[in-house]
Amino acid sequence: DLIFTTSKDNKPNIWYSHNGEKLGTFDGHKGTVWDIACDHLSKTALSAGADSTMRLWDVQTGKSLFVWKFVSGCRSVDYSQGEI
Repeated sequence: DLIFTTSKDNKPNIWYSHNGEKLGTFDGHKGTVWDIACDHLSKTALSAGADSTMRLWDVQTGKSLFVWKFVSGCRSVDYSQGEI
């Protein structure tokens, strides 16, 4: 199992839950990261930042796949299962 964390240092992180080992960091936000959510297969993650962006990440590679830009900080994100 994986644990996803956010922080004020602009970098969300991924950890193994069974031993606390840090697996990686997502680099790209320019401000505090307020929230992070992953899809049910832990293949992608969404992060919400004070830098007015929401980012889609590839969990395996740590690469940013897409960036949404807003007029103010993004406070929360979540995934929805099924059709929209």
